[in-house]
Amino acid sequence: MLNHFVNGSGEAVDLDMDAFMNEIPELQEEVKKAQQKVIDKVLADAEERGIDGPTTYPIRTGQTGWGYPENAVNGRTYVYDNPDWATALGSFHYWLEGEVTVYPPDESGGDYTYSMDNTVHMNKWYSWERGNDAPLFDTSGWRSKIAQVTHSDLAFLHQAGIAQEFWVRGGTDLPTVEG
Repeated sequence: MLNHFVNGSGEAVDLDMDAFMNEIPELQEEVKKAQQKVIDKVLADAEERGIDGPTTYPIRTGQTGWGYPENAVNGRTYVYDNPDWATALGSFHYWLEGEVTVYPPDESGGDYTYSMDNTVHMNKWYSWERGNDAPLFDTSGWRSKIAQVTHSDLAFLHQAGIAQEFWVRGGTDLPTVEG
């Protein structure tokens, strides 16, 4: 990502979202939790309305910021353990789009069932913070050679027209969830 930034094209980077999610199991768990929230909400609505035939709910969740621990802002600590992605992206936003079809119970007093087909999307505006003189990296390993480089230094590259900020995007269809 840093190389793309300094090459200066400004073109969006499309991630292989399947590989991205496979490399960040914590994101997989986060997405499952988001799916379950949608399912719970849809089932509660179907039950409250007393639907008596298959009903399809379109879904599009709001964008959720993810990557930093709760209440943290732009730090070096992340809620996922993949150091390569943490260095390349840090935090980003994700959301779900798709539909949930709810089916009424087969017998009175039974449970509603559902089938959910959805896509997870992510995006991030790849940029650096002006006025932030905190070092980008800690001083361990190869990072010690560039530990003195700050967010402001990289922001200056953009301001001077040497580098260009850009969007990072991705999306993938998720397996159907039934219950």
